[in-house]
Amino acid sequence: MSIFNRSLTENVEESVNECDVLGRTALHIAVMYELPNETKVLLQHGADINLKDKLMELTPVEYAGRMCTLSAEVFDGSLLGTISMENKLVIAQIMDARPETITLWASKKKPDMCHESYLYIAAKHGLVNLLTHFVERRTNINSKVHGGHRLLLHELSYFGQVETMKVVLKLGAFCHIKDGYDNTALHIAVVRNHKDVINLLLDSKLDVNSKNISGCTALHLAVILCNYDIAELLVSYGADINAIDDNDYTPLSIAHSYQDFKMIQLLHNTNSG
Repeated sequence: MSIFNRSLTENVEESVNECDVLGRTALHIAVMYELPNETKVLLQHGADINLKDKLMELTPVEYAGRMCTLSAEVFDGSLLGTISMENKLVIAQIMDARPETITLWASKKKPDMCHESYLYIAAKHGLVNLLTHFVERRTNINSKVHGGHRLLLHELSYFGQVETMKVVLKLGAFCHIKDGYDNTALHIAVVRNHKDVINLLLDSKLDVNSKNISGCTALHLAVILCNYDIAELLVSYGADINAIDDNDYTPLSIAHSYQDFKMIQLLHNTNSG
């Protein structure tokens, strides 16, 4: 991939749309072989989605469509469940980079949040243009992902998609909303160690002392994980070092039980400051 990227930075305009003997550009190849990362890079560098090859007289976009059709034909017409996730991600990358193609693939129905939907793929991979399109079509961004217990904001927190999260919050996502285990996006970000996401959520004025199904606050989790930087950050935003979970443990008592003197001192010093 590094060689691929480097070659694109040299004489980009001349090379990105060069064709092989069959008239295929690099984007044709990336789409045909279901290479989402390469597809993304090529689109970022100006790859033309409308160039037709000599062999089939198809554009990269049309090849992507043919891949979907082939899957449906091979698997008795059951299209939704048979398209590979790589192919879906390739298509999602194209839709995000070239919004005029969205109507080719995005269902006219209200998009859901199943794990195979383009909406979910857009959230997971930070495809802001595609995600915004779905939200503007009145997708309920505060509904749970189909078949799961988390919401869109929780998924973004899990994957560390801070820039996409900024967009989703502006579009009306509730920062305080909880998943099926009463975790907020903050709980998830702490466990996943996404400090930039944590900063964004704390600045969004959510309840830093919100508890999950076990009565744990985000600070409980940071102390359990011995994450000093995040624990200090949480306390600086008002996290309670004496909040009690369902087992009668506080963040401070957990630090004592671990004999984590660095954490004990950090909690006391930050709390007193």
